[in-house]
Amino acid sequence: MYNLFSRLSFLRPVLTTDFLTFLVSLGVTLFYNTPFWDEVFDYISPAGIMDWLLLLEYGVVLTFLQFFVFVFLVNRWPYLPA
Repeated sequence: MYNLFSRLSFLRPVLTTDFLTFLVSLGVTLFYNTPFWDEVFDYISPAGIMDWLLLLEYGVVLTFLQFFVFVFLVNRWPYLPA
């Protein structure tokens, strides 16, 4: 039985801290920035494809900025003694 599990261990998904940090920053962008998105939707009414692309660009930039800040908080090297 143990041999079967060791053979199937390559099927387990591997989640790195970077990927989990990206998922957290994506969740923060989509679900916890409602005042920002409300103001954006008040300013831009997405009627055409270019408006939707602009909203997508806002989301990508906001997610990248949050990921950039969060990735430094997740790694251990800022907390190691000098």
